[in-house]
Amino acid sequence: MSFNSQKCQCSKAPRSRVWPGLGYAYRDRFSPGCWILLLALPLAILGSVPVDALALYVSPIGDDGLTGRSPVLGPSGAEGPFATLERARDEIRIYRWSKGRLPAGGVSVLVHGGAYEFASTLELGPEDSGTPESPIIYQSYGSDTVRLSGSRRIPVARFAPVTDKVILERLPGPAREAVVQVNLFDQGITDFGRLTPRGKGRATKPAALELFISGRAMPRARWPDEGWVEILQTPKGQQGDMFVYDGRRPARWAENRDIWLHGYWTHPWADSYVRVVAIDTARHEFRTNQPHGIYGYSVGGRYYAFNILEELDQPGEWYLDRETGWLFLWPPESFPENDIYVSLLESPLLQCRETEWVQFHGFTFEATRGNGIELHDSRHVALANCTVR
Repeated sequence: MSFNSQKCQCSKAPRSRVWPGLGYAYRDRFSPGCWILLLALPLAILGSVPVDALALYVSPIGDDGLTGRSPVLGPSGAEGPFATLERARDEIRIYRWSKGRLPAGGVSVLVHGGAYEFASTLELGPEDSGTPESPIIYQSYGSDTVRLSGSRRIPVARFAPVTDKVILERLPGPAREAVVQVNLFDQGITDFGRLTPRGKGRATKPAALELFISGRAMPRARWPDEGWVEILQTPKGQQGDMFVYDGRRPARWAENRDIWLHGYWTHPWADSYVRVVAIDTARHEFRTNQPHGIYGYSVGGRYYAFNILEELDQPGEWYLDRETGWLFLWPPESFPENDIYVSLLESPLLQCRETEWVQFHGFTFEATRGNGIELHDSRHVALANCTVR
């Protein structure tokens, strides 16, 4: 999702706004008609660095022990770009403390292209603020593509064919030769997050671990592969903890202990996720855990089931055994060498508190469990030509 620049007029009354679906939240001071915190920027700022500004550089092949004042490694071995945006932020703090001010032309942090994996939130406070005359600008270097990610890359070479006979027996026939596996424990990844009840009337929580390939979230193994199935009956009434399903498919899922359902259980505008605690294959009944859908279960309500190894039956689908750490994937048609990630970070990628006159240009914020961006009690913070996904 890309954002275009718009102006917002300030008012005195602060209030909070949260858009979990966008991974974007802030507490602002803006008038009711202004809900996007993006400022129109002078073209001169976007195009170049002022002569009297401080320029710092960040690169995926940089080092936080270098000076950060050069885009490339210098002959002395000490000059060169930083490796992280946090180090650039800290260098701006050092400059301000040593000089007692920011440079007249402001500060530009020029970030070379690549994927930057955030193990923690990039936090900016009042001490990281610029001024109208000396703004602090974080921007991509030239036309480089810069991705700020809350995930960890999994090299494609770590994936291997499935050899466990028990797993092969559970997989659908065509998947047995197509599905590959990788053990996340072996990659140093032990926190998978939690699948939790979500949706209408539920508190927002960080997402569980997800798999991303070429910038797209891959679907967990599900049934049906497309669309929905409908509730046939509700023997305990609308507020009961169970309902009747159609067909024999769930009889194959006996080995699964963590099956989830996503549905519009009563109204076509109120969805939620619920966990299955038991399947009665003789009566064709799902029994679900509390909390149920906020409006209960109704005949004709639509849903699908997911997180089921036996339903890993088409390219792009995946399943994680949360006890053993094995991740199973039917690779999509294009299986890239360097672009396979699992999300880890549960806090925001970027968080500003009481921050002013800071700008972010040309970044993609992506692949994280928490919010993408949070701004609290901040003013004159601009996002230009950024993508949050």
